[in-house]
Amino acid sequence: TSLTLSGASTVSGAVGSTHALTSVTAGQGKTVTFSSTVAADKVYVGSGTVNFNGTVTGNVDIATNGGIIKLAAGKNITGNIDNTTTDEAQGTLTILGTSTIGGNIGASKSLAAISAGVANTTTTFSGNVNAATISLASGATSFGGSLFGTVNVKGGSVTLGTSASGDANSSI
Repeated sequence: TSLTLSGASTVSGAVGSTHALTSVTAGQGKTVTFSSTVAADKVYVGSGTVNFNGTVTGNVDIATNGGIIKLAAGKNITGNIDNTTTDEAQGTLTILGTSTIGGNIGASKSLAAISAGVANTTTTFSGNVNAATISLASGATSFGGSLFGTVNVKGGSVTLGTSASGDANSSI
């Protein structure tokens, strides 16, 4: 089962709460807000903004240049976040509070930007992270895998490579 949201939308209930959907497509040039949880094998983000105010169980693909993902405080994405456009450095991920990203970021192609580390919060990246620019504010941020990109740290604490394979392949 699939769900496609073509225009600006707010989805107030849980998506895929009984059975995870095969795919969700949202944010094609518009803003879509999911007020609750989303469970899908893949969530495709278009050229607009997709706000996740609940945990996402599954993988998220930025499928169109310019896609923006905003993850609310206290919410997580259990799977991978990938840029599946034809170009490197596409898509933006903004993490608005304490959150965990369970999978890899930018495995196919790098994201353009990641913002995380809001004051008094902890952001955990469990897998590899690949983005052109990673901006970290004054909160705590932990990278469990390899890190690729330019990292701008404005305070707080940063833990690199907490897994056995963690490497810092970045300018910090």
